[in-house]
Amino acid sequence: MPSLDPSADELRRRATRLRRTAFVLDDLELWSLAGRADERTWVGPAATEFVDTLTGAGRAVTESRDDLVRAAARLERTADELDRRARALLAPGPAGPGAGSGHR
Repeated sequence: MPSLDPSADELRRRATRLRRTAFVLDDLELWSLAGRADERTWVGPAATEFVDTLTGAGRAVTESRDDLVRAAARLERTADELDRRARALLAPGPAGPGAGSGHR
């Protein structure tokens, strides 16, 4: 259902794009690469450095994914607040249009 405030709709679209990007990060094969870089593949300092680098990159990707999901949630909360305020402004009664204007 469209929002009463076009800004809220745009925030929700952006939140959706952020979540899609987060899910793409989930599909990266970083973790499976680490499993393939064991002693059956290679040994020595280069192998250890590779696994360490890959582990650090994996953590960074996971943190970025989580940041994207949190940012999407913030955008959705802001959109909900914009909708709430728009409904309050359009509602009849003391909080609606003309409230407190002195008109009867």
